[in-house]
Amino acid sequence: MRRAVAPQVLELATDVPDAARVVECFYHAAPATDRPATLRYRIERTAAGQALGLAPGKPPYGPANLAEVFAFLEWRATDDLLRRDHQPAFLHAAGVETAGGVILLLGTPGSGKSTLAAHLLAAGHRVWGDDLVRFAADEMMYSAVPRSFKLDDKSLSSIDLIRTICNTDTPGTLLAPGAWYVSPAAIRSAWEAPPGTPRGVVLLDPAAHDGPAQLERTSAAEAVIAATQTLIGPGTTRPQLTEERVLESLTDIVAWRGRGADPAGLAAAVAGAL
Repeated sequence: MRRAVAPQVLELATDVPDAARVVECFYHAAPATDRPATLRYRIERTAAGQALGLAPGKPPYGPANLAEVFAFLEWRATDDLLRRDHQPAFLHAAGVETAGGVILLLGTPGSGKSTLAAHLLAAGHRVWGDDLVRFAADEMMYSAVPRSFKLDDKSLSSIDLIRTICNTDTPGTLLAPGAWYVSPAAIRSAWEAPPGTPRGVVLLDPAAHDGPAQLERTSAAEAVIAATQTLIGPGTTRPQLTEERVLESLTDIVAWRGRGADPAGLAAAVAGAL
């Protein structure tokens, strides 16, 4: 299988029969292509029946189960894309296009970025991603990363649409124990928000998952600084310039703090915020 993630072409191959779901899910949201591969990955089976993940220039990952190998290869491919294309960088953030414009969702792991982004995607909004957003410093433009959403059991329990349409027969989904890897293209065919600049930022507090959903205005300056701190490197030969461009690109945003134990309610608040 080959997928085009400009300017690279990713290939994932395997001779392991039960790895077909992993191959199908790998960058499923990116378009298929017949162009020659520039980055090649592979899944092999060990003599003991476990899986190995093979990535360019790295020692084999495993032995492990297929879900763990998938997570390794998808992240390895993302890192390879970043290193191959030195101009863009990644933000550890989610991005969702609402009627008023795109909103970045910022927060530490476990703060609810993927859950909130998945609720908004299921409600008909388009996305840049649930965990990574691409940033091109020269153009000061943000764009989508076609990776799968990673949703745990707690997240899935609140998203009826995804639990209804995603099963072992749904292309682009890998239903692993404790987590589902779900391509945004498996949920909505028109999933990708166009490149642009955000109009708002929501700061998610991982320690504030109690009570009703709340969206409260906060300092835009605080949100902008938080965004620069999510930059993942090395993704550029000019990291200082990249940080400066992120700051510049977010000068006109509005910002909120999001909290509460009701992700559906928070998604509705975010959708109407701008």
